[in-house]
Amino acid sequence: MGAYGGTVEASKPPPNWHSIIDLTNDNKVDAYDLQLFAQHWLGNELYLSADLNRNQLVDLADFAIFADNWLWP
Repeated sequence: MGAYGGTVEASKPPPNWHSIIDLTNDNKVDAYDLQLFAQHWLGNELYLSADLNRNQLVDLADFAIFADNWLWP
């Protein structure tokens, strides 16, 4: 589990990731990220990568954050 297993720090992206919205870490927010986001839709587990506002639920609030960053950079 590592030093941060089961903590909020465990859900943070690695330091080399450029954006938390870039779920695939390919330096762009596109259909592949949307596909991963959709797989977690309405998920309420701890530490889901698609839980962008870290409220333990993947919902419209997270989608609003995702949509604001669509086709990033």
